[in-house]
Amino acid sequence: MTDGLYPQLADAFPALASEIAELLRADGEPLAEAVADLPYYGPCTCTATCINLLTAPHGSSGSSMIQLERDGMDVI
Repeated sequence: MTDGLYPQLADAFPALASEIAELLRADGEPLAEAVADLPYYGPCTCTATCINLLTAPHGSSGSSMIQLERDGMDVI
């Protein structure tokens, strides 16, 4: 649940959040159930061409990344 200052990813990008959760479930990732509640902090501003969306405050770092595939192609 967010603190009310930022929308949830599922509210800002419902189709994307749904697809991420679906791909995570297909990989057996328990994180799938948390996707709907992730906050959306806006687009990444590291470069003008960065396409990442922030689900944590700018400057935060995570300890892992999950690469998601559909039909053998990287999609996220």
